[in-house]
This record gives sequence, structure tokens and C-alpha cells, in this order.
Amino acid sequence: KKPLTCKYPGCNTCDLEFACLVSHLLALQECLKYDDEYFVIMEDDILMPFEIDYKGIINSLNVDFDIIQLIILYHDTVDKLKDIYLTQKTMFIKWRYLLPSAGMYIITKKGIKKMLDMYLNKDGKFDFSNYKGQIVADVILYDSVNSYSTTLPYCYPNTKMGSEIHMDHLTAHEKSVKSIKKTIEEVKEYPFVIKRLSIDI
Repeated sequence: KKPLTCKYPGCNTCDLEFACLVSHLLALQECLKYDDEYFVIMEDDILMPFEIDYKGIINSLNVDFDIIQLIILYHDTVDKLKDIYLTQKTMFIKWRYLLPSAGMYIITKKGIKKMLDMYLNKDGKFDFSNYKGQIVADVILYDSVNSYSTTLPYCYPNTKMGSEIHMDHLTAHEKSVKSIKKTIEEVKEYPFVIKRLSIDI
């Protein structure tokens, strides 16, 4: 059942927001075909500067989580969280509104089942009408289950690909990518990194 609006302030591309959200949920449905307990979901514009020790990340968060968000795409927040990591060695924070980006995250099988139980109706269609917040992927996914975020980013988007949803966000995204690249350069001993990878973009 399609709501009239995604509730993002000033949004006039709600259909595209719904499409993005549903693409995540369809990917999560696909995950249930496999026996694994953990899955990594990435959007199609994500660039990987690292080979990541995912098991290390999972095992170091000593709580019963559903999602670990691996990228926050807001430059001021990227900088503040880097400082928190460097001064306090705090690797995880509880997700809260608004830590934007559904670009990359780890999700548990039980988290997927929770999500689909909430938003997949008995007719096999997605229904978000009971959700009170913004019906956009990087809010509803994290807000619906027990979600945490890493204080350090593990990827960044290729902004040269543009955006079908919010072209007006690209300038802010480019600033965020600069902050992420600066963080990756400054943090010499990056936790849960097997090796650094070369990116030509």
C-alpha cells in the first residue's frame, strides 16, 4: 500500500524514495534464501577503500543488534564521529535520527525477518502505512530494528554517478565524501581493515 508522501520535508520525488526503499527490502528477501546469519547490503554507487574484516566488526559489538550502519553521509557528523573515535576509542553508537545513508550496512537474518514482518502484508505487498516517521530507506530501515552505527566510515559513494532521487543533495554528498576520504587518510590504524584498496575514481 503506497502512502501519499514519504514525509521527507519538501520532497517531490516520493515515488523514487519508495523505489529505493523497496529495492532494499527486495534484497533482504533474497537474503533469506541463504543459510548465513549476517549479510552486507550495499547500494550500487558505493566504492570500497578497504577489504573489511566483517566478522571482527560483528564480534566487537557486544550487544544483540539487528543492523550496523557502515557509512554516514553528512560531513559535519563524519568529522565529529572521527573525533569521538580518536579521543574516546568509541567504535559504535546507537543509531538515531538523523544519521543518513543506507549506502552500506550489515544486517542479521533475524533483523531481516523483523523488518519483513512489519512491512510485508498478508498479500505479499509492502505496506508502510503504520510507520509514523519518514518513509525513506535511511530512516525506516534503521529506525524499525535495533541499529548501531560505526563512528568511522567504511565506504563512500561515487558522486559522479549522480542521483535519481535528489540531485540537489549532490553538493552536500561531495562534501561528505571529502570528509570521509580525510578520515580514511588521518586514521592510520583503521580498525577491522584487512588491507587498504586503491580507488582510481
